[in-house]
Amino acid sequence: MGSDGDVIALNRQLINHQLTIGRIKLLLINNQTAVNNYLNKCLYVVNIGTNDYVNNYYLPPSRIMNTPDRFAQILISRFTQQLRTLYNSGAKKVAVFGLDLLGCFPQELAT
Repeated sequence: MGSDGDVIALNRQLINHQLTIGRIKLLLINNQTAVNNYLNKCLYVVNIGTNDYVNNYYLPPSRIMNTPDRFAQILISRFTQQLRTLYNSGAKKVAVFGLDLLGCFPQELAT
């Protein structure tokens, strides 16, 4: 699952987050307690799923290779790992938003 246009893939965002944490550590003179305290004050907002369906499932060959339930399980597994990575990096306050109503997408209406 990649990204198209101006969308930055979640895996790339997680890498950028690790780089940012490294910079915070430098600013806080490698004081891990101070870094943890800082990260504990942050609110992380994650909006996942819509582009994965629109840009992947609705395009061949994904739709042919996977049932809707199977594709959903693949995404759930991937998102679980990505959210776990975010949590393990210090994110404790995370708001997760999911899919829009897929039945309203032009790709779905056309099928």
